[in-house]
Amino acid sequence: MADLARLFVALAVWIAAVLACAYVSGREASPERSRYRGVAIAAIPTVAPLLLPPAWIVGRTILAVVVTVSLGRALDLARRPGGLSFWGRVWMLTALFDVRAVRRCSSRYDMAEIGWFAGHLVLAAGSWFAVFGLAPDLEGACRWALRWSCGLVLCYACIETVHALVLMIYRGFGLGFPRINDRPILSTTLSEFWGRRWNRAVSGWLHDNLFLPLARRRRAKLGICAAFAASTALHFWFAWVPLDRFAGALMASFFVVHGVGLLLERRAGVVGWPPSARRVWTAAWIAVPSPLFVEPALRLLAGFIPS
Repeated sequence: MADLARLFVALAVWIAAVLACAYVSGREASPERSRYRGVAIAAIPTVAPLLLPPAWIVGRTILAVVVTVSLGRALDLARRPGGLSFWGRVWMLTALFDVRAVRRCSSRYDMAEIGWFAGHLVLAAGSWFAVFGLAPDLEGACRWALRWSCGLVLCYACIETVHALVLMIYRGFGLGFPRINDRPILSTTLSEFWGRRWNRAVSGWLHDNLFLPLARRRRAKLGICAAFAASTALHFWFAWVPLDRFAGALMASFFVVHGVGLLLERRAGVVGWPPSARRVWTAAWIAVPSPLFVEPALRLLAGFIPS
């Protein structure tokens, strides 16, 4: 009963913050100040996952995702209000996609999207079995090699599967949205991966609020460092909340490595290399340090396995 009470309080904190942010962000008096006050309000529920019992790894993970989306969408509203109604702003603050980009479309399902979903669902199922079914029976380096290699595939496949599923659900209601992940597997450079293809919602928040203001002052390198510092802090929090500080540090270090990789990529002029060389460069930077991200992510996914 006490655990359910903690869940109720955590959800109440988030819901109250969403409603308050939606109200404040739409006030006409002092619009600029009001909008950024909304960001401050949306930041309050970041404590909500900590209100849940520590053993609730899945609950803490899901709520951490939800409050992160709300905070990011509050930043979107602060920079580009978009003339949404109160309930439109509530939808914006609780949606995975930017609802201002919605377009009416046929409710008939796109066969290509169905194929993308089905293919990644099969890939997720196969890699799940390899990670949680086969790897524990191995020993030594073989165990970790299988766990981390298939774990990387599993993380990618799970994200793409959920992404495609949500798009198809909206499509069933005649609503179309731009993809958040734009076929990241096709990236030929790290800058393309992070800037144009992978999780364009978060990269957009970081680009608009950290990188771009510094790049306009001709401090692009500092902008890259600022964006990856924020991403590092975000992923530390995201893994620490449901797991522990070590998991948070491990996941955060992956983004430190990639921040360095982006700076080296700019210095080495990788964009001018032949396509095959660019692909090898990008694949190596993703695969080699991937255990830093994959291991905490697998611990989060293991929380979905009934004990």
